[in-house]
Amino acid sequence: MTKMNLKETAAGKNAARLRESNSQKWGKMQDHVLESLRGQIEKAYGVDIQDEEVSKLMDFTDPNFSIKSFRESAYKFFGKIREANAEGGLSQLLRAGIQLSINKEYQAVETNFEEIVGYIPSNKAIELYAPLYRAGFMGDVEEGDEPPRLSAKGADIQIRNRKKAAIFEVTEETWEDDQTGQIQEQAQQIGENAKILKDSICFVRWLGKAGTDAGGNAIAASQTGAQAGESTWPFNTAFSNGGGKNRLTSYAVFSFNNLIALRQLARQMKDPKGNKMLVAPDTLVGGSALTEAFEELLTSDFYAATAPIKVGGTGAATDLGTNYARNILKGKYNPVNSIWLPDNAYGICQAGKGFRLQQRKPLRVMQENPASGPAFTCSVFRFKIDERYEVDWTEPRFAILGNDGTVTS
Repeated sequence: MTKMNLKETAAGKNAARLRESNSQKWGKMQDHVLESLRGQIEKAYGVDIQDEEVSKLMDFTDPNFSIKSFRESAYKFFGKIREANAEGGLSQLLRAGIQLSINKEYQAVETNFEEIVGYIPSNKAIELYAPLYRAGFMGDVEEGDEPPRLSAKGADIQIRNRKKAAIFEVTEETWEDDQTGQIQEQAQQIGENAKILKDSICFVRWLGKAGTDAGGNAIAASQTGAQAGESTWPFNTAFSNGGGKNRLTSYAVFSFNNLIALRQLARQMKDPKGNKMLVAPDTLVGGSALTEAFEELLTSDFYAATAPIKVGGTGAATDLGTNYARNILKGKYNPVNSIWLPDNAYGICQAGKGFRLQQRKPLRVMQENPASGPAFTCSVFRFKIDERYEVDWTEPRFAILGNDGTVTS
């Protein structure tokens, strides 16, 4: 018996395409940042950071990188420029090196949020979303009667971008004592931590409840429910508009039949106009403690439970699923487990639908004026690293929740 490779299933391939699409969109925004920085340095100092020699000089991830050699080589590039500009050029090359290192490490970190969100580049402080729902259906019309009116209905959802920022300092002593490892390690950690932070925010917000991010900062509960006219959001046993439900009536621990119950809720999903939505979940989301349970369920050839299948997951027990039964859920979902979700939390969703990560400003490095302020008085190069984005629900009916983590047995 060969073990199933979940990446080769339809759900796994869909997840790979979504991840690649989201990564490409982020990458294009970062390329714009680097191109802008390249133009600034070339215009001010006549140095192209994409030149092979310069690019090698700024590679902080190179095991042979030396901060002392970096400084000496940089001064050679700016040797014909007066000292003040040489110092400025040095700090700009350092800025570019930090930016490149941060980008490289950001992309290298393995995270899962790319497999559940729909990534949207943003160009405003607040982005507006107005998803239109199914207009309705034609009906029988008697001679002389007026046909039914099909109105367009959407939700006025607004998501405001938020800034994340930090200060990175390189002291004069770092240069003098050739403390190469500190700059390499810290620059790499900034890139890693930026992506880890985003990963934590995405999964806490997916669950919709207030929580904390990877840095211990408070994350508010989902902000879009009131705009959609719902008091209980994003997971509800009876939406005010349309009457659909996207969670179990009573949360329950993960099991084969409870997963079947979530699938049935997806089939019955209604939009705010009361029309069927045709939700097609392809992703199984859960806390890290459910990793092995997800893998066993989705890769087993045989029925991975001891109780028979229930009608709709919650109805009467059938006589199927105990003897000589195959696993009907094998390969049906792409499993996504996260340490940022409660251990027992789980649900299913149609990845990339209704859950938006909008990016206003990509991850960038900006330098403080080295000739004034703390940078001058404390003899340090100071760089601000920031990013602007937000993640939230625009339509949570594409996800169904089985447990928010509060039920443990």
